[in-house]
Amino acid sequence: QPIFPQLSMQYHNYTSMTTFLRHVSTIYANLTALYSIGQSVQGREMWVMVVSSSPYEHMIGKPNVKYVANMHGNEAVGREMMLHLILHLVQNYDKDYYIRWLLDNTRIHIMPSMNPDGFEVAAEGTCQGGQGRYNARGFD
Repeated sequence: QPIFPQLSMQYHNYTSMTTFLRHVSTIYANLTALYSIGQSVQGREMWVMVVSSSPYEHMIGKPNVKYVANMHGNEAVGREMMLHLILHLVQNYDKDYYIRWLLDNTRIHIMPSMNPDGFEVAAEGTCQGGQGRYNARGFD
């Protein structure tokens, strides 16, 4: 019996985000494909998850859509929204007609964190300053 992924309402660091993405891609292998577009300055994989009824198949005329979040490491809400979106789509494919139609007719590429290094040094509750905003090379 598989253990289905769950997602708490808290910020997820790189390790917990990676664990979640790998778990989803294992349990929902028919709807997801996990790949990396490379590594961050500090060597963290930059994950992208494809969510679609044909996650490994590029089809002529089937649109590809891309969501990218957490470009600034200290802007974490988008990252969490993308993780919850992934879970919502895969858990409701068999229950919601619109989600089924969407995943049958598009390939959605979701990158929850474009700046995983910045997220790791950001301080929760700190809204001033640039701590975590920039990547590990200091670029915005």
